[in-house]
Amino acid sequence: MPAICALCRRTSELCDSHAIPKAFIRPILRASGGSAILIPSGPSKIRRGGDVLKGRLLCVACEQWTNKHIDAPAIRFLSDLKRQVDCGGARKGSFASSDLAIFATSVLWKASLISGYSSVRLEKSLRETIRLDILDRSRSPLRVCSVRIGRLIDRTPVGGFDMKSLADFIFPPSGHVTATKQQVVTMAMHGLVFELGFPRQRATSFRTPGYLKDGSATIMLPDFDIFNSPTIVNALVAGYAKELGGHSTLEAS
Repeated sequence: MPAICALCRRTSELCDSHAIPKAFIRPILRASGGSAILIPSGPSKIRRGGDVLKGRLLCVACEQWTNKHIDAPAIRFLSDLKRQVDCGGARKGSFASSDLAIFATSVLWKASLISGYSSVRLEKSLRETIRLDILDRSRSPLRVCSVRIGRLIDRTPVGGFDMKSLADFIFPPSGHVTATKQQVVTMAMHGLVFELGFPRQRATSFRTPGYLKDGSATIMLPDFDIFNSPTIVNALVAGYAKELGGHSTLEAS
């Protein structure tokens, strides 16, 4: 049934759109028999499933355009850079910071429009700003938000997450408000973590490694300890509490 495309605003048949790119999800599902452990927020039980959150958002033309011009180049660059760092190589690569910011904010934008992402809330005006940034790639999202990236690690001396587990860790966009009234959204995929801050805090972005700098074509990938993210830690603790309380459909191994 035709509906209005969330991006171009034309009436058309819509297709399934994923907020977290399928290229990052597909290897995890393939390696685990087509399903992954899902730890939903709220009262729902922990379960296995292949129904990674998606929604009918875009027309076929917009889905193909965003996949080709936004997702694919960023995914290829991020995968190559992470592989380079994992092998002990340089922690930087060449890619337009504005293009990487458009990729990150487009993931957030899609998540804000898919009902299953209950922890993501964006003001209507901000959603419209991101939509226009996606359509006009000469508009850098870094003028209105900060974007920080890092390679997920776990410095726990004994019993922590190994790099393979972190690479398979998918953390959908989840937001909180800081003491300085900045809205920060955290998400993780492919062993990488993204932090998006609204509004942009310029002073912080110049002091802390991993922040994208507007106008730069060099991307740095510093390490980011998973336990340095309060948002991720809170989600892990909540998931562990569900498991201990038997609020899970998983069979004990």
